[in-house]
Amino acid sequence: GLKDGVYELGGLKVFVENGVARLSNGSLAGSTLTFINAVRNFRKFTRASLKELAHVSSYNAISNLSIEDLGRIKEGYIADLVILDRDLNLIATVKKGEVVYGKIS
Repeated sequence: GLKDGVYELGGLKVFVENGVARLSNGSLAGSTLTFINAVRNFRKFTRASLKELAHVSSYNAISNLSIEDLGRIKEGYIADLVILDRDLNLIATVKKGEVVYGKIS
């Protein structure tokens, strides 16, 4: 999510403080929840396995969007993926088969 500070969204100033985004009148201005924190929350509340997390956080979304060359680690598929440890901390990011963040040993 965004760090504490002032941002612009649709021409409006958004104030982020302690992970909460608000407009100048105090109304909520959306969420600062990151995708990985959403996945962590899902795991915490459902006790899903790592395999189940991979399925619900990537494959299901891609399937619902009818994108045919994403969502699997398989020859012929676009190799966009993140590599996480068991605690869901980011180890590396792979974009089109190239490591763009972190290291894979």
